[in-house]
Amino acid sequence: MEIEAAVARIGELEGQLAALTVERDTVAGHAAELEAARTALEGRLAEAAGEHDTASAELSETRGRSLTYLRRALLAELAGQLVPELVAGDDEDTLLASVEVAQQAYARALESARVTLASRTVPAGAPSARVVSAAGLSPLEMIEL
Repeated sequence: MEIEAAVARIGELEGQLAALTVERDTVAGHAAELEAARTALEGRLAEAAGEHDTASAELSETRGRSLTYLRRALLAELAGQLVPELVAGDDEDTLLASVEVAQQAYARALESARVTLASRTVPAGAPSARVVSAAGLSPLEMIEL
């Protein structure tokens, strides 16, 4: 009986081995599918990262252009009311804040110029010229007079 029990046990183990082999093949198939899906996702992720970088660069360029256009518009609108060299900034808020500073600097410079001009005395001018008849004088004599 021992042989029969051993043969039965061998048959049972062979059945379990066959079932495990099938299960292993199924798991290996799923693993291959998962690996292919992972590779595809990595490719899509790299593509999305590239698109993100491109969009980010375009956005940065657009922001730079919009700030340039805003600066130009402010300078055109406020021409003669501010110091243009002081209107600068890396974002809209900084640019708008610099307009206030530029206007204040312009106002201070204008007031300083007014005070300086008001404090200067204008010379009385040349004394009145003698009235001499130019009749009969040569051009050189007229210049000398």
